[in-house]
Amino acid sequence: MKIVSVICLLIASALFANDPLQSQTKPIPITVSCRESTFKGSYVLQIQNSSNEKLNLWLQAKGMTSPFLLSAGKMVEFGWAQGYKFDANNLFLIGGNGYDTTKGLMPNVELSQIRITLPKDGGIGLSISQYLLQDQLPKNLKLPIKEKYSNAFEVEINQVPRIKLIEGSDRIYINAILQASLFSNKVQIPIAVSISSIPFYAPATGEIGVTQIRVESIDINLLPKEYLDAITQIVNDILPFVFNKYVIVQLEKKWQLKIANFTSLRTRVNDGRLEILIL
Repeated sequence: MKIVSVICLLIASALFANDPLQSQTKPIPITVSCRESTFKGSYVLQIQNSSNEKLNLWLQAKGMTSPFLLSAGKMVEFGWAQGYKFDANNLFLIGGNGYDTTKGLMPNVELSQIRITLPKDGGIGLSISQYLLQDQLPKNLKLPIKEKYSNAFEVEINQVPRIKLIEGSDRIYINAILQASLFSNKVQIPIAVSISSIPFYAPATGEIGVTQIRVESIDINLLPKEYLDAITQIVNDILPFVFNKYVIVQLEKKWQLKIANFTSLRTRVNDGRLEILIL
């Protein structure tokens, strides 16, 4: 994909030209670009020596560090074959003795929203990008949502909540902005709410959703923290009875893991994606 390669080259060049992590001696004489992997679904990082000398460097990315020698004018690639399956927005660092350490980011273009993985700790996994989850959320969420409480006030959600995946967590976090309207004086009060939940997969239907929903925090500028903590506790006591689960995305048949009917399942956030593990 030539367009993707050009985007990679432009982004990497800008980052390397303008964003050194720390000043040591001099910039590394390299040109950095990337391309789509041969088997699709991930990026391959390309590092080319633009000097007339052999360079002794290292690459740090995805929890690994790899030292490498780069001859004058030569290029080296790091991709899935070298253990680096780069996704969108993955950070990478390149450094070496006597040179500045610089950083770069892969483009924010998702090459594979859903893919099969073989985790190192065993089993098989279905890896789903945060972009897909966020993209599917408004399709099942009919906005605006309004809840009227007697004649005193009304709460409305008119913006799509933002999904956040935290590395290593077994929960999905969702941040939403609510508008509370007081009918007595027609005042609108913005309320920031952070909610977390356990993702689930339903093998029979291919549905991915969330359950065990709880409020992590409520932020209202007009109220002190102790009041907000009390409100959060009350809401969490009520939530299991009124809001048990919510479906985010319905997978196509080709991605439905029917084998999961006979195995145990668990979910986690791995490499910035939601991973459903079949054990």
